[in-house]
Amino acid sequence: MKTSYWLKLDKKNRTHVCPACGRKRYIRYIDIDTNEYIPINYGRCERKSHCGYDWPPWRGGYVKKKMYWEMWREAKKVRESRNDDSSLSSQD
Repeated sequence: MKTSYWLKLDKKNRTHVCPACGRKRYIRYIDIDTNEYIPINYGRCERKSHCGYDWPPWRGGYVKKKMYWEMWREAKKVRESRNDDSSLSSQD
């Protein structure tokens, strides 16, 4: 299983309402780069013996979507820099 170091469970005393059981014992994942929560369906309920909800981002496809988004954003930067370079050379 691949480990995602840019995501982590929020270890502070911030609990949210669990999407499965409705109790306020749910811990969400945080994107370390932006310091923001990822979508609410990715997290873990602390009521392991009763609820057991655990949906990590690598299971639901979030990690793959983010990697594709970042690759697209980098490719867009490269294309824009090439367009800027070609427009500068045509002005000469």
